[in-house]
Amino acid sequence: PGVGIKEIDKTMATNKDQENLKVSLGINYADLVIISIGELSKRKNHITAIKALHDLKFNYHYIVCGTGEELDVLKRAVREYNMEDRVHFIGYQGNIQPYLEISDLSIFISKREGLGLAGLEAMSAGVPLISSYIGGIKDYTENGVTGFTIKNPMDISELREKLKQWVSLTSHQKKIMSKNCISISQKYTIQE
Repeated sequence: PGVGIKEIDKTMATNKDQENLKVSLGINYADLVIISIGELSKRKNHITAIKALHDLKFNYHYIVCGTGEELDVLKRAVREYNMEDRVHFIGYQGNIQPYLEISDLSIFISKREGLGLAGLEAMSAGVPLISSYIGGIKDYTENGVTGFTIKNPMDISELREKLKQWVSLTSHQKKIMSKNCISISQKYTIQE
């Protein structure tokens, strides 16, 4: 038996469902969709992602799934950086799968982490990570293989560089990373 995530529901949304979800969030077809899953706390470090994203020159949308005491701080930062049209706080989601299906990349830059189920959930859906290289995350991530790892989760410029690196990859390189993520995450799946 695995130690982490339940087998992902293989029922994929139709392209129309994915398109409708993107439209509901104001996301254009060609925009990069980035997701972060986890409680809105200082430990999960969503603020660094917002700071790194705010002045990047490519078209992206950042979906933040979760609730917590940092919501007001994060919303204030989004307003200050004039990012309201690109950052979506969608709260707790009982079914994260539709959001993973429209996502290209996951930011998972916790300051401290155990196994890090949110990272494994993203990987099991084929979504590469830009992640901290700490705790249990080190067990299933590899720089350049499952996405990119960062040495210091508080380093805005390091995260920004990894985001630029992702954008510069070919679609073939991104597909290989996606397949690597699925393959590695299966080692952590619990069969019911």
